[in-house]
Amino acid sequence: MQQLVGQSLTNNYGTYFFQLAGNSDLFTVTMILALCQLAGVMASAVAVLCIGIVGCFNCTGKELGSLLVFFGCLPNFGCIGGAGIAYTYVAKIPTQRLRARTGSVALMGSFLLGIMFNYTVPFMLQVWNVGAGFFFGTVGILSCAVGWYILPEMARRTPAEIDEMFQDKIKPRAFRNHVTQVQIYL
Repeated sequence: MQQLVGQSLTNNYGTYFFQLAGNSDLFTVTMILALCQLAGVMASAVAVLCIGIVGCFNCTGKELGSLLVFFGCLPNFGCIGGAGIAYTYVAKIPTQRLRARTGSVALMGSFLLGIMFNYTVPFMLQVWNVGAGFFFGTVGILSCAVGWYILPEMARRTPAEIDEMFQDKIKPRAFRNHVTQVQIYL
């Protein structure tokens, strides 16, 4: 999901992107983004430890450039901060016998998206200019919505409980309230 919300746009090509947006103090913008990343990582760590897993106007003006810095901070805070959670999902959801294969496939998909976007973002910026942000905003919102419906709630669940719920074909959104056999007998 990190790649789909524009991590390579605001992280790898952020200086160029915000220069196109009309910002003159690029160092300050870069520092703001870095601080958002740091705050996101800290918030993600605290959240995981405490609660479990969890084109119609001018885009190149100075006024809109400042707004784009704010919208650049959102994916940096959320995705860079939540990056560690993806590895938790990859490690916890699959059964023990499929864990290595599933993890390899999931990480390979993430790395391939990263390579693809690191190659294509400069071309997107050249053709669409700052409008490339709208692409990542749209794709990011869609991927978040899809993730909301297909990723199960696994907070405070053991691997045995997760396996049981998958075997019983419980819908991912119902994982939170489902009472497993393990819970009944404890």
